[in-house]
Amino acid sequence: DQRKALLLALTTLPHRAAADHSLSTPSKTFTANFEDKTVASVKSPTDLYFTPDGQYAFVTSKFGTLWRVSVDDMDRNNGSAEKVFEIPHPMCLNGARGLAGVAVHPNYPTVKHIYVFHNHDKYDDCAVDADEDAGPVNRMARWTLNADLKSVDPNSEVVFFETSRLGTQTHNSGDIEFGADGKVYVTVGESGSKKHKNDNGDYYPLANNVLLGSVVRFNDDGTIPSDNPFTSEMGYKKSGRCGLSNGGMHRDADTACTEIYATGFR
Repeated sequence: DQRKALLLALTTLPHRAAADHSLSTPSKTFTANFEDKTVASVKSPTDLYFTPDGQYAFVTSKFGTLWRVSVDDMDRNNGSAEKVFEIPHPMCLNGARGLAGVAVHPNYPTVKHIYVFHNHDKYDDCAVDADEDAGPVNRMARWTLNADLKSVDPNSEVVFFETSRLGTQTHNSGDIEFGADGKVYVTVGESGSKKHKNDNGDYYPLANNVLLGSVVRFNDDGTIPSDNPFTSEMGYKKSGRCGLSNGGMHRDADTACTEIYATGFR
């Protein structure tokens, strides 16, 4: 099974006088059966995904490198990270930008696909605090591992989508998960675009014609599931893909993105 560890630290602060803003020192005592140890070192890690066979964890670095760590080595407390892949496209790394997410196909290692979400400096423009026609984009793509399972076929990229341009450097999101239905779900941040609206007056995270601020859903090959809410199969009359040839949005506010599964997110 896929395993992800989450540490939630709760610190109770004693009551203090209003003028005293100092904080107590957090406790280093962990609950029973909880162990804190370094299992491998990766610079600026952004995501971790255990392979379905429980043998490895893939770890992404903000700077565009995908690493692999053996779970057995983790257990022995002597793990070392192996470099698997370097994103071959130019990326903007300012602010929260970079390589953000990774997932592994649920039928790994028989199916050797990995899925990544990263910033892409498509227009040689890493602008921040700019308008919606400036900055890079975010891209989600599928790659295929070689037979050794620790390197990637450089010619195997299948792009699932790109967002519209990102004039700010925050709220990228990029978590990738497989659902129980076998579909690929991806969170798409709104990139701080709370001031931008479509022609119907809908803020981008609430608009159906923009990928920003949504959860998108795909088949594992990048095609659109017929039961996505804004498809013609579901009775939606005016829709189409946004993230391949339309720059992450439809200019017509009444034309919905078929990739979208849910909206209204940061």
